[in-house]
Amino acid sequence: MEKKTIIKEGEKMQERVLSVEEMREADRYTIENYISSKELMYRAGEAIFNALAKNRKNTAIICGSGNNAGDGYVLAGLLKEHNISCKLFLIEDKFSEDGRYYFDKCKENNIDYEFITDDSGYTDFECIVDCIYGTGFKGKVKDNVRAIMEKINSSKAYKVSVDINSGMNGDTGEADICVRSDLTISIGYLKHGLLSENARKNIGKLINVDIGIVLP
Repeated sequence: MEKKTIIKEGEKMQERVLSVEEMREADRYTIENYISSKELMYRAGEAIFNALAKNRKNTAIICGSGNNAGDGYVLAGLLKEHNISCKLFLIEDKFSEDGRYYFDKCKENNIDYEFITDDSGYTDFECIVDCIYGTGFKGKVKDNVRAIMEKINSSKAYKVSVDINSGMNGDTGEADICVRSDLTISIGYLKHGLLSENARKNIGKLINVDIGIVLP
């Protein structure tokens, strides 16, 4: 763990920057001692909603199968509460435990969703929120997900990545392919990969939001 000087809205400030493993350990420590995992997920979705204050538009939220998707389900619920049009696009019928909880909340609130096919119209939205992969992603992007990323990248929509650009390595910023964002909203603490030269060409603006994660 280290501190780096980050330029944020024209000001220099010191922020802690973590490895993926350090972030995972901080999550575990916080959940075991301070905040439930469901509450942390809600805080993440709420922080994303607040960060999008100036860009709350007709929104497509592209969801994978892990906790990153769960943040998207919380975001969808908040957009619906504020009468902002949104739709969930799911890559597969698979959920983390907390993700399933918030997805079920979306269904209870009649939030529109569909499982992605070749004909899905997520590129027709003004804003696309990328909740496909989290910081733990490693390896190769599956062919069907690669096709989705290519469509997102070629769209004219305002593109937002949650925590990290899907497909990017959280420690190195390397990516065979990843979502190219106008805005990336890092959650809890910045990760090394987000600040790398590799990541710079794929991130328009980078911010970090605090959700109360406690370092061990």
